[in-house]
Amino acid sequence: MDVLQAIRYIISSWNEVTVETIYNCWNHTGILPDNELLDDETDDETDDQMLNEIIRALNLPNAMRVNEFLNIPEEELYTKFLKMTKSLWNMWIFLKSLMKILMI
Repeated sequence: MDVLQAIRYIISSWNEVTVETIYNCWNHTGILPDNELLDDETDDETDDQMLNEIIRALNLPNAMRVNEFLNIPEEELYTKFLKMTKSLWNMWIFLKSLMKILMI
């Protein structure tokens, strides 16, 4: 098997993964609250509290609270993040195009 064939298998397998499968995997870790799938009607404060509980359960060193992460006071960091995201997106588009070419 070559690398291209392995990538094709990975793409094919990933396309078969359902939302329920991903949810069940996260649920199996035991770090999620004992709720069913999140309700769209929850308010931001409740979401922040729940995410903070999940972050605490991970026992990460120097973990940030959700509000601190989402409300970045330094605009420069935000700009760098946007540039990095755009670069990653462009890389993804390039890789998708390359895969189409290689799959011919």
